[in-house]
Amino acid sequence: MRFKRYAIYHLPIGDFHELGSAWLGWNNRLGTHCVPTLGQDWIVERPKKYGFHATIKAPFRIADGCSERDLIDAFDTFCQSTAPITTGACNLRRIGRFLAITPTDPLSDLNDLAARSVKYFDAFRAPLEQDDIDRRRKSRLTPDQDALMLRWGYPFIFEHFKYHLTLTGPLPAEQIYTVENSAQNVFHRFLKGAYGINTLSLMGEDIDGYFHEVQTRQLAQTA
Repeated sequence: MRFKRYAIYHLPIGDFHELGSAWLGWNNRLGTHCVPTLGQDWIVERPKKYGFHATIKAPFRIADGCSERDLIDAFDTFCQSTAPITTGACNLRRIGRFLAITPTDPLSDLNDLAARSVKYFDAFRAPLEQDDIDRRRKSRLTPDQDALMLRWGYPFIFEHFKYHLTLTGPLPAEQIYTVENSAQNVFHRFLKGAYGINTLSLMGEDIDGYFHEVQTRQLAQTA
């Protein structure tokens, strides 16, 4: 297997993705590094290896008896049966102690897409190892989140899902405002108009923990 884990992400396109990749210091489409925009690696250390993205189905180890080719074929079928989604404006938001870009208003279509993805690709997911379970439980999961993790491999799904493009790791309270202002200046032109989710990307995690684009497909279903 080429990669140790796979995931389904949405990667922004064009200048938006280029800006986000430069901000984090890793381009998950091109597989290239750069110096992060802020020049302070610790700010983006946690999200950097994933690249600029929004998680649709969280990373998973592929199940015994399944191949990458099987997963790619299923991914193609899924995208062909999935309609594009248009959000309203996005905004910069504090989620706990980290910063992310999120749609201003919740979208049931987007939540449904993520939920359908979790269920559709579950057949390709190997069971969690005990180390994974123990690590997740350090996040003080609710009983419902714990049950979701044990059943579906990830706790923040279904009613706990929040579409977001992560920009930082956890920030000290005294620095959040400064980093927030910098992010606002960098991304301001992408925080105004509607935002289209027209593609999904199958991603693979290399031995060093960096995620790479395996395949991107247009969402093809029409009304």
